[in-house]
Formats: sequence, structure tokens, C-alpha cells
Amino acid sequence: MHHDPVEKSIPDTTSANRSYYRALFTLSRDGIFRVEYTPPINTRLPIAEQIVLAHQNGRMVECNDALAQQFGFHAASELLTQMQASPPSPNSQADLVNQQFIQNGYYLH
Repeated sequence: MHHDPVEKSIPDTTSANRSYYRALFTLSRDGIFRVEYTPPINTRLPIAEQIVLAHQNGRMVECNDALAQQFGFHAASELLTQMQASPPSPNSQADLVNQQFIQNGYYLH
């Protein structure tokens, strides 16, 4: 069995990073969410085409309670359930948010 002494000197920060991320995500007063696109969207496409693909391929997979409360829900799980049952329709407020997101270099503030 080979033992690498250098490997032992590298701290395992994965668990600490996950805990930090989870605490930041959960305790933040700002609404935070994560969307997955399957397949990924080519960011070099025109904005209008990216928005169409976002509707077709995007799915909100995570959000915090602060975001849910901004939309009138008590908990993140309620908002996620609603989004899966009835995703935003094309030409909705979500399109404006997506457009701003893309125009701002994929950043919302």
C-alpha cells in the first residue's frame, strides 16, 4: 500500500465548505435560488433564444425560505413544489428577469 505524506498535509475542506455554503444559503435574508439547465444553454446564443431554452430546459432545484416568502410562501419546499407543478409561462415576469440576468453578464443584483 502506497502512502503519500503530502496528501495527509492537505486539509479536507470539502465538508467545511459545504457547511458554510448551506448556512449562508439557509440563513440569508436575501432570496437565493439555483436553476439547472439540462442540457446546458450556450451563452453565445442571442438573448431571446437563451430565454426560450431556459423555459424548455431550466428547472429551479433549490431556493431558500427568504425567496419563498417574497412570493407569498412560508417555506422553500412550497415554492419548489409550485414551480415544478406550474412553471412560469413564456412572456412572463420571469422572461424579464432572465433578460436582465443575461444582459448583466449572468448576474442579478
